[in-house]
Amino acid sequence: MTLESFCRRMKFAGISAVIFFKKHPELRSMLLPFDSKVAGIIFSVLVKLPFISKLNKKFYWYCHIVNSYLEGINEALP
Repeated sequence: MTLESFCRRMKFAGISAVIFFKKHPELRSMLLPFDSKVAGIIFSVLVKLPFISKLNKKFYWYCHIVNSYLEGINEALP
């Protein structure tokens, strides 16, 4: 699995999370304890920094994966 394919999968997981939150609103704070818009901005900036990939590869992958998940959440939220 490549980073791109896993990020695509995580974006769909974010979209699915919104559907889940709509059915079970009482669990939203437990599953998403932060503001997805603010976190989305932070991670979208982190993935664009060129030195992150050279600094720490695991952190680079983490930023891309979380950013994709948050993109899915923000895309599916009204």
